[in-house]
Amino acid sequence: MRSALLLSACLLLVPLLRAQNLVPNWSFEEISECPDELGQVERATGWLIFRGDDSCDLFHTCGDPPLTSVPGNVFGHQWPASGNAYAAIITYSASEPWPYVLREYFGTELSEPLVVGQQYHATFKVSRAPENSFSFSPGGSRYACNNLGLLFSSAYFFQYDLEPAPGYAHVRAQQIVEDSLNWTLISGSFVADSAYLYVVVGNFFNDEETDGTVANPDGYWNLAYYYVDEVCVSPDPLYCALLSGVYEASASPYRAWQSADGALQVAGLLGSGVEQIQVLDAVGRVVARQQVRGADTWSIGTQGWAQGVYVVVAERQDGGRLAERVFLGR
Repeated sequence: MRSALLLSACLLLVPLLRAQNLVPNWSFEEISECPDELGQVERATGWLIFRGDDSCDLFHTCGDPPLTSVPGNVFGHQWPASGNAYAAIITYSASEPWPYVLREYFGTELSEPLVVGQQYHATFKVSRAPENSFSFSPGGSRYACNNLGLLFSSAYFFQYDLEPAPGYAHVRAQQIVEDSLNWTLISGSFVADSAYLYVVVGNFFNDEETDGTVANPDGYWNLAYYYVDEVCVSPDPLYCALLSGVYEASASPYRAWQSADGALQVAGLLGSGVEQIQVLDAVGRVVARQQVRGADTWSIGTQGWAQGVYVVVAERQDGGRLAERVFLGR
């Protein structure tokens, strides 16, 4: 497990933060048991397979090496965007003739239904799996593609590979995602036209609607395969961006980090005019709140807190708010 780090200093003035991530277990940290075979994304609590029989993979630091472990596994080498786990799916295949459409979808039930007419903001991260660790299939997957996206549904569904893809998505990457070294953020906004209950991850377009390119000429598999992490859906235009680490640090002295003894430390309060601190977990629940008027620093023990991303919100005297994203390890 990597040591606890401040993964990104996401510092900004927030006039109103209606913090909430509607995606439970958004970064696949909560598991029923460690993955020891491929196709076990359903071992991540709450996540379900929507397309692809015995498919959609889960990789974890406690997984079976070299098959389902992190950072090295059967499809490549990548650290999670945060925490200890990520999922993975096939999003495109250049080998299967029509009408066979090789796609894998997985999703989860939202913590509450979407409100019709409400605008929502969604983000998730992907990284193309670059190479394979097994000698029988050296080089990994050959292709990269576009159309990686999120689809919202009012009910659970399951599709087989002979069924056509839906042909639409609420959020998608229109450009081909080739990066295999870093995590690429895919984001978008939409107005809910139904009281959707599920969010589903995948490429929801058929081959003729998808652009694929050879990103790894030495690859063994004629398909595109991507790791997936940090799925966020929120009515707040800033919250998913905060969780995903989009914002750059400002010149404010306000900062937050985890100390060597595991405590959450906050400093620079006087210089930023801060009166109250709130700490929110990845789904927007307030786990700590404290008045800090007149203090320059604040700390709190995190024993018993789940490992993962937290947002530390500081309320200013002028009514504005500062927020910073911190990863807390155990």
